[in-house]
Amino acid sequence: QEALELAASHGLKPIEGLVGIRNVAVNILPLFAMCDRLDVGGIVDSSNLGVPTIFLYDRHPGGLGFAEKGYELFESLMEECLTTIQRCPCEEGCPSCVGLPVTQPGQQMDPDLGHGYPVPDKEAALVLLHHLLDREPYVPRRPRRPRRVEVAQAPALPAEAPASISVAEQVARRLREARRPRVGL
Repeated sequence: QEALELAASHGLKPIEGLVGIRNVAVNILPLFAMCDRLDVGGIVDSSNLGVPTIFLYDRHPGGLGFAEKGYELFESLMEECLTTIQRCPCEEGCPSCVGLPVTQPGQQMDPDLGHGYPVPDKEAALVLLHHLLDREPYVPRRPRRPRRVEVAQAPALPAEAPASISVAEQVARRLREARRPRVGL
């Protein structure tokens, strides 16, 4: 809880830092546990403990001990996460250090689904990891700039649209006018 408050005191979103740490840990844990990347998973959730928490787990029913290995080597795992994030030359976070905002492949590849999630925050991840590993407190280089999400505006229906036109036809007209391909209609 203290680490989350520390990140928030710098104007950062702690949940984005946790998501970044989770992304890195899920990719580094297989190196420690001698397993495939797809053998482990992770989630940031607050429903069980009341505060956002990282859960790493085996993807096999009953488990094969991969997450347990991560628990045994927790400090080494977190040190490696810190090193990975620190060595990346990006400023705010990227897929090479803190990962993608959404880790499900189907959502990564669909351009319409990923726009609502920011890339996890590198600075927040560094604040949290420094605190977790009892290092000297990390002071972010700069406050986080709000990220702009551009949302395309659909053209409005003409005011004279007759009531006899079905909603489906009105949507189809909007799509044609916006020169977008029809998807799922």
